[in-house]
Amino acid sequence: MVLKTALFCDFAQVTGDGKANLFGIFQTFQLGSPMPAFVQPFWVYLFIQAEEGEEVPTGPGKFVFSLSSPAGKVVFGMEAESSMEAKAMGPGIPWSQQIVLQCPGLIAEQSGTYSSKVELLGHDLGGPVVYVVETAGANSGH
Repeated sequence: MVLKTALFCDFAQVTGDGKANLFGIFQTFQLGSPMPAFVQPFWVYLFIQAEEGEEVPTGPGKFVFSLSSPAGKVVFGMEAESSMEAKAMGPGIPWSQQIVLQCPGLIAEQSGTYSSKVELLGHDLGGPVVYVVETAGANSGH
């Protein structure tokens, strides 16, 4: 399995017919000084796909997402039980999964690179980074 797409957004959803609606994609939180500062609620969109010829694990397992500060402290985490079915979309189309997470907001203690980690059924898929930048004045969000 490969994490093909990972995006931070102002809003994200997957429709009943499998289309992703993504609004306000960003890679930087611009926060007013002084730090620590509150990060407004945001969404994370993940698209995971099997590699060609890969057998997708089936059955129950765990999904884990975490976002860590530059100091390595987890500032947001989510864990859920996942039940996987290996269903291909059609001939020549590999198995894929779209996941949308909502973060209710968090406290950024310092500026820098915040890294994330995605795990699905024991597979470490890596994760995207988001940057926190301290700006003069009030919080400008993301």
